[in-house]
Amino acid sequence: MTNLNCRVVMPLLTLGFMLYGSVKGVELPDIEIIARRVTIKVGEPFVFRLRYRFEQPLVSEPNQVPNAIDHYAYFVLKGSDDSSLVGRYRLDDVSLKLQDAQGLEYAENLMIFYDVGRNKVFFDKPGTYIIQVEGWTKTSNPLSITVEPTSKADMRAISLLSDPNDYKFLVDGSERFIYNRTERISHLKAVVDKCEGTLLAKWAAARIGIEKAKELWKKYPRGEEFMGKYRRREIVEPLFENSYKYLREGLQLPDEVLTREEVLAKIISAEIVRGDYDKALAYASEMGEKYPQGRYGSRAAEVEQQILEHHRDEVAEIPPVQLEKKQAKVPLRVLVATAIGAFVVGLLVGLLLKKKASSCSK
Repeated sequence: MTNLNCRVVMPLLTLGFMLYGSVKGVELPDIEIIARRVTIKVGEPFVFRLRYRFEQPLVSEPNQVPNAIDHYAYFVLKGSDDSSLVGRYRLDDVSLKLQDAQGLEYAENLMIFYDVGRNKVFFDKPGTYIIQVEGWTKTSNPLSITVEPTSKADMRAISLLSDPNDYKFLVDGSERFIYNRTERISHLKAVVDKCEGTLLAKWAAARIGIEKAKELWKKYPRGEEFMGKYRRREIVEPLFENSYKYLREGLQLPDEVLTREEVLAKIISAEIVRGDYDKALAYASEMGEKYPQGRYGSRAAEVEQQILEHHRDEVAEIPPVQLEKKQAKVPLRVLVATAIGAFVVGLLVGLLLKKKASSCSK
């Protein structure tokens, strides 16, 4: 989230949103915001779903319904007691995904956490607030949220993240933020070590686990070779063990914190490397249920088939005696876990590339 000077006028804002392709017959959308949880603690993120509904289908060239739209909207925060304006902020870098086959509804989950302009968390004081989203000539329904006092441990966690860049790294990781990466990770680690049980500690652990997983697969780009050596105990890799440890802590994050989907994705691959297909299957099932339209969950079925084919090839190479012992230990339903689990970004890409480059996980 960033502040925006209200005197700055951008041509695109007069449209309110952009489509991937030119659009015919655009109608004014109805804007709705909903939330699972309307009570949070000081310093916690607030997650809500932004939904655009149109009276007529959006149609782009050549007469196709766009899969997503880039919206240009503002998040408005007011105090509930006197309706005073706390702030008005541009919602950045968000694409609303198509929700139906008719092109009438687009939606996405958004998270309000850190105010870059004021260098502090949005909800730093207890109270009741009203939020709305201002879109293209229309404003959403008002949503009332309650911010409750928090513990000393939570407040200490906030104080340990003293640099605004810590919060950027916590949310986006190294995909968008690489400056002083080592320093950022050290600050997050301090929160994990000193503020156990707090939401920020769980979130920091999740981010560290994800980042260490990225480091691991840069170090071992041939995932199949690493997995083989690890299972045969020919290699000891602290980077893998640390990543797994922090990812397990990150699993304690509330479902609403969007980083948790990536934690599930990474730990599925870790469990496959460890050979624990029961856990991989359980995590994959959870991810599909909780994040069916997410970056990772939406691709589970597709990659399941790809990895299942690879698993069959792998089993075919096992000598009959070994295969009989292996099958006695592994229930048939567990074999599917290999397919679902390995669609994680980067972890077992080598396995897929070996068979067909075009079917790699994103």
